[in-house]
Amino acid sequence: MTESFRKMVFTELRRIMIPLDRDRLSDESMQRALTMNMNLSTQYGYMFGPKDLVLIAGNDAAEEVSDMISGMISEVKAPPMYPDFPSQVMEMDEAQFRFHQMLHYFSTYGIEFLFDTSVQRGWLPGEKEDITETEKVMEDEHLFEARVLGLLDEHTAYLSVYSMIMSKRERMTEPEKALVSECVLHLEPDQIREITVPFKENLNIVFAVMMDTLKGSERIEAMRAVCQNCGDVFKVLKAYLEKNEYHLKTSQKRTGVRLLESYPIGDFKGNLILSNAKREETLVVLQFLDYNRFSRSEAHKNAVSMLRSDELRSWESRLKAALSESPDTGLLVASERPGSLLRFVSMLIKAGADPEKIKAELLKYADRLSTQTLVRVSTYFSNGACGFFENKVYPDAWKDFDTDLLDGIFIEVLKKNLSCKQTPLRGKRVFLEDTGYDLDRSVIQTNDKSEEGGYIRSGLTMKVPAKGKIIRLFTYWNDAERTDIDLHGYGVKKDGSTVEIGWLDDFRSEGGSIVYSGDITHSNAAEYIDVNLEKAQQEGIRSVVFSLHSYTNKTFKQIEQVLVGIMAVSEEGEKTDVKLYTPANCFFSHELMSATISLTYGFLNIEDMEVTFVGKTSLNWMDGLTAKYAAADGLPLFTVRSYVSLLAESQSAVLTDRKEDADIILRLDKGTEDREISLIDVNYWMDLPSVNE
Repeated sequence: MTESFRKMVFTELRRIMIPLDRDRLSDESMQRALTMNMNLSTQYGYMFGPKDLVLIAGNDAAEEVSDMISGMISEVKAPPMYPDFPSQVMEMDEAQFRFHQMLHYFSTYGIEFLFDTSVQRGWLPGEKEDITETEKVMEDEHLFEARVLGLLDEHTAYLSVYSMIMSKRERMTEPEKALVSECVLHLEPDQIREITVPFKENLNIVFAVMMDTLKGSERIEAMRAVCQNCGDVFKVLKAYLEKNEYHLKTSQKRTGVRLLESYPIGDFKGNLILSNAKREETLVVLQFLDYNRFSRSEAHKNAVSMLRSDELRSWESRLKAALSESPDTGLLVASERPGSLLRFVSMLIKAGADPEKIKAELLKYADRLSTQTLVRVSTYFSNGACGFFENKVYPDAWKDFDTDLLDGIFIEVLKKNLSCKQTPLRGKRVFLEDTGYDLDRSVIQTNDKSEEGGYIRSGLTMKVPAKGKIIRLFTYWNDAERTDIDLHGYGVKKDGSTVEIGWLDDFRSEGGSIVYSGDITHSNAAEYIDVNLEKAQQEGIRSVVFSLHSYTNKTFKQIEQVLVGIMAVSEEGEKTDVKLYTPANCFFSHELMSATISLTYGFLNIEDMEVTFVGKTSLNWMDGLTAKYAAADGLPLFTVRSYVSLLAESQSAVLTDRKEDADIILRLDKGTEDREISLIDVNYWMDLPSVNE
């Protein structure tokens, strides 16, 4: 089991893996476990609940767990340009700061340009005698409550992790893809076959491993088990062809064709041409499989001939033809496929279908619809096309629609959908724990979430701790080649004017509320942007959007390590002998894995003292995504709290204001009581089956 696998299980699932097969519980082992728990909380801000502590003690694994967590905590291994940041930059005049930057740039980019040679490390002002570096040994006080961790049995960890991720009805993040890629190498086909994969795109990795490692009938049998219909096969074959640059072995082509022809002709024919756009993709897949050469079924071969001669009509074209006949006829055809009915609501309304009739059909099939899709469209139409704000801005495709009407339809259908779910909430008293979070600003993002993953999902809003005085964006990066990562802070004032801090802009704001540690252009380096909350309020700054950019155009995935995060700093933390990086005080942090060069990372709402994880790919350090968050105003309408309220109502549960009166406590992250359930761990309840499943 690789160390990277262990670390990603820790960062993505907040779980630690140890063998749970010993029986060594004693007073001494329990004492060691309790001591370990206290040290973990003090050093790193993590802890285990009572049940897991007993398991750790019973396996006498306290030292093992402590060492494991210590080795998985990411570190900032280099000082910033000015080691006593932020005090040194606050005391410095602009001429000195700019002169230092020019010397640094010349020592890297300048030397490389003039002498056509590579430079590994540039000049830094910290190497001058007049730039002091205080020894930083003091720990900042912990501002957050300790985060709860869980245990996994190492013997069954691959299956457990695979099941947790692949059972989700949404697209995997980059870290989840890496975890699944390792899991499938250690699982038997029968184990993989037993796990239902509701989001079909996630089959691509599993299919690729099966195609690469299995042979003959065993390969077809295993693939047949994980692909529910012929449409799934076309999707995974397309992805596999792209992965292999459209060059397959003869045995792989033969397998692909035989797998397709293992499905009934009706299923095969129906999935050949779902839409005109899909027709072209299907033809490419068939071409590179050498379909005619390996086909053994005349019926399937004839269907392909009809596709190539343009004799087959897609279901979408059939729907359009029905709509041209009459809106009611079109609605009748659309209702044959409830999932497609949900996707084609806009087409139906444009064609003149009655919205009330559409709603009636959707309600009729609510238990068969995707909760994630309903959550996504409810978020979209409740909060605006940007999916976050009350002020609605929609693309031209929706400008003539009554979006409030659509919002009402989707919310009502979602409520009916949730009433069909099997949850422990039904008929119970429920308390919604919101300590540390603003659930009225947190939105649920499904397939529009960050590719970077992390336990704290994008869209979640966390409260600034009461003793938090500074909000710090930090990054540390390292690579064998010289690499330049840049930070940027885009602040918006109450009067609409802006403040831009970073490598291309000011190094500190006029009143000193936002300050930048300096732009380093080589590897094994760190940068910071600090926002002093009290000073920012005095300057009239209402919000700051934090961005990260790879100036050397290497994607984050191509760089050996890029650590980024947002943390809170106390008043004590401003002292020059306090460590600049305190993992326990991070709202969230990530070892970046996405194939992009620019990221809108987080949003700081200074007026309400809150931080939101964004983690979305952007075009550059200042683009439409940054502007969108900078312009945020008002509360979103469809939030985590409103979703849970809707869920409780649909389950005939009662939300109570008193925790002690509750049968069940819902919270975002892990808890320590038996009655506590983490909404993050169970994917906001959206993975629970319907009553009739």
